[in-house]
Amino acid sequence: MKLTDDKIRWIIRRKIDGSMTTKQIAEAQGVDQSRVRQLWLEFRNNGKVPTLKPAVLKGLSANGRKTKCWKHSLHVHQTR
Repeated sequence: MKLTDDKIRWIIRRKIDGSMTTKQIAEAQGVDQSRVRQLWLEFRNNGKVPTLKPAVLKGLSANGRKTKCWKHSLHVHQTR
C-alpha cells in the first residue's frame, strides 16, 4: 500500500492521541513500524506533519523537462 500525505496525517493523529500503538498503526496502513517511528520523529523534531516529496520520473528533471540522459537513450533506441 502506498503512503500518501493523508495517510501520514492519519498516522500522526493516532500517535498524538495515543489511541493506537506503533505496531497497530503500521499494520493498519501497511507500512513498517520503522516508517511510523521515522514519521513520528520528524514530526517531533519539526513540529510539522511530514509530507512526501514529489516523485521525479527517471529521465525528467523536477520541472518536467527531458534530461540529456533521457534524450540520449531515446536516440540510441531509435537508431538500432
